[in-house]
Amino acid sequence: MDGEIDTRGEMLDIEADTKAHFYQLGFNLEKGGFVKNKDLDAHLKFHFNKKNSRLEMPVQRIEVNDVPINFGCVFNFGNKPADYQIDIDAPSIYFKEGTSYLSRAIAEKLDSFDLDKRISVQVKVNGSFQYPDTPLVDARWQTKNNVLHSAFGKMVNTQLKGSFVNNYVPGRGRGDDNSAVTITGLTANYAEIPFRADSIIIYGLINPLMKLKLVTRFEVEKLNAILDNSFDMKGGFADIDLNYTGPVLSHDTFRHTMYGHIRIKDAALTYVPRSLSFKKCNINIEFDGNNLMLRNTTLSSMKSTIKMEGNATNFMNVYFLDPGRVRFDWNICSNLIDLNE
Repeated sequence: MDGEIDTRGEMLDIEADTKAHFYQLGFNLEKGGFVKNKDLDAHLKFHFNKKNSRLEMPVQRIEVNDVPINFGCVFNFGNKPADYQIDIDAPSIYFKEGTSYLSRAIAEKLDSFDLDKRISVQVKVNGSFQYPDTPLVDARWQTKNNVLHSAFGKMVNTQLKGSFVNNYVPGRGRGDDNSAVTITGLTANYAEIPFRADSIIIYGLINPLMKLKLVTRFEVEKLNAILDNSFDMKGGFADIDLNYTGPVLSHDTFRHTMYGHIRIKDAALTYVPRSLSFKKCNINIEFDGNNLMLRNTTLSSMKSTIKMEGNATNFMNVYFLDPGRVRFDWNICSNLIDLNE
C-alpha cells in the first residue's frame, strides 16, 4: 500500500494505491474459504471516525483478477460485538469466474452449469464478529440473450433473474438448511422449443427441494429433436403447463408432486420401426399431485380410430424410485379397427 492520511477533527481520510493477494477469506474456515488466490488492484479510499471507531469505504471501483467490481463496506468496531456491511456489484462477470470466488463446497453444486456471456451480480453481506455468527447473505444476478449450459442440455436466448438468501424462512436461522435460490422470469429455447418458467425455487443446500412452474406452447414437430428415431411427429401443437415440487438430487426420497397438463392437439405421428402412421392425434395427460391421468386421447389412422383413457396411481413417487414398478390401468376402445393396418 502506498498512500496518505488527512486528518479532519475526529475523521481520518485515507487514500492508498493498493496491491494485495488473497490466499483466502472465510467466516468459518471449517466450511472452506472464499476469494481463494485472487489479486486485488485498486486505489482505495477510506474514512475512519476515531470517536466511534467506524471504518467506511464508500462504494468504488476495484479490480480483482482484472475483473472490475464496485465495492463498498462499513465496519463498526465501536459496537459490541463489532459488525459489518459489505456491498459488491459486479456489472459484467463470467459465470465460472463468479463461482470461483465461492467456497469449494458451494461452487461444486454449480459445476454442471455455465453461461457463454457475462452476467451482472450484486451481493450484500451483513454480520458480526461474534463467533459463531453466520452473516446474512443476499445475492442477485441478471442476464439477457445468453446461452445456458446444464446437465439437461443447452438453452439459447436465455433471459433470467435470480437471487440467493441464506435466511429464506424468517426465524429458522442462517445456514445451508435455510438457504434458497430463486429464479424468476426465465425464458429460453431448448432444442428450438421456447419455454417460460415463471418461478423456480430451490430450498435448502443440504437436501435441496425444488418448486418449479413451467409453461410452454410450441409446434409438435420440434419434439423430433429430443425424441429418439422411433417416432416422427408433424403438424399440431403441444401445450404444457406444470407445477412440480420435489427433490433435486436423485437419491433423496421425499415425495414428488406435480399438477398441470401436457396436451398435444391435431398432430401427425409415425412409429418409424413399423411405418405405422396416425394422421390425427390428440393427447391429454393430466397430473394431480402424485397421480397421472390420460384423458380424451385419440389416435386416428387412415381407416381406424382408437380412443384411450387411463390412470397411474402414485405415478410420481413410484416413477422416481423405480420406473419399472409404475402401474397403469388402461382402457382402449374403438368403433372400427382395420386389421390390415
